[in-house]
Amino acid sequence: MTVLDGPHIGLPANVTLTVEAENASVSGDFTVSNLGYGNMDWEISTTSGMLSFSQTNGTNDTIVTVTADTSILDIGDYYGDITVTSMDVDNSPVTIPVEVHIVYGNNTGSRDFESSSSQCAYITDGNQTGLDITGDLTIEAAVKMESVPGNNKSVAIVSKYQQSGDQRSYYLFYYQDASDSTFIGVYTTSNGISDSNGKFWLSPISALSVGAWYHIAVTLDVSATTAKIYVNGQLHNTNTSHAASIYNSSAPFRIGAGGDGPTYFWDGLIDDVRIWNVVRTPTEIADNYNHELVGNEPGLVAYWKLNNDANDSTSNNNDLTNSGSAVYSTDVPTP
Repeated sequence: MTVLDGPHIGLPANVTLTVEAENASVSGDFTVSNLGYGNMDWEISTTSGMLSFSQTNGTNDTIVTVTADTSILDIGDYYGDITVTSMDVDNSPVTIPVEVHIVYGNNTGSRDFESSSSQCAYITDGNQTGLDITGDLTIEAAVKMESVPGNNKSVAIVSKYQQSGDQRSYYLFYYQDASDSTFIGVYTTSNGISDSNGKFWLSPISALSVGAWYHIAVTLDVSATTAKIYVNGQLHNTNTSHAASIYNSSAPFRIGAGGDGPTYFWDGLIDDVRIWNVVRTPTEIADNYNHELVGNEPGLVAYWKLNNDANDSTSNNNDLTNSGSAVYSTDVPTP
């Protein structure tokens, strides 16, 4: 490094900050250096409204912390600048770029449900907010089976469904019939009763392989009475005669179980469960099924990342209770 006769501003070539989307800010350090002899009094400024500094003036070599406010920013790349000025030097002002990268969070866990132990996660109807959906609906979940259901058996992925008292709202499940044919099942009813008002759709699907991850999504467009099933981001099947409304039942919301008791226990892992009160488009599902979301996306009423807890990442705070002591796993569908 060349040392100049007089004071001289030295800065890094740039500052880069990276943060996961759920965080409201990100910080990093850079050094204002005096590359020459003599004292150098300096000041910092920026044209970027997202940046702030631990100090905006100083003398000679100083470590400064720059903080980017990311609370209202979406996933993406943002750019700002840092300018250092000094009356004592021959190279004032000096400006360097700042890059702020907001990225999706890392998927670090899933919930491992054991059907033999009657395990599930739930929230009662009285404690939930936003799960009593009566119109458009999208359900998403990543699933991995540890055993097949068996003949004429269904296992629940997500449900707000209870037979007693006719408290049926919606139910997403996997079903194996007597001939070992397999189906993704979607059930809704407009009055809670299992009659002509209930729409029970079994969509044939190649058997889900035990030990493999799949992303399952179902959308219900009630005005068009249309249901669609997606597997790993791709449209799998469409039903154009589904329910025109969904009953607002008092059934608990459950992951990994459904019905009275409950029953229909899932045997395997479930991760990244999302409930929307909108119809997600094919592009939205394909573009977002293989990474975590933030929790503030429009129409997202509940979102459980299941990264070592069952807390809801939306502002509705639909935190789940663990029933049957299901444990967490580091086995995840996406890194």
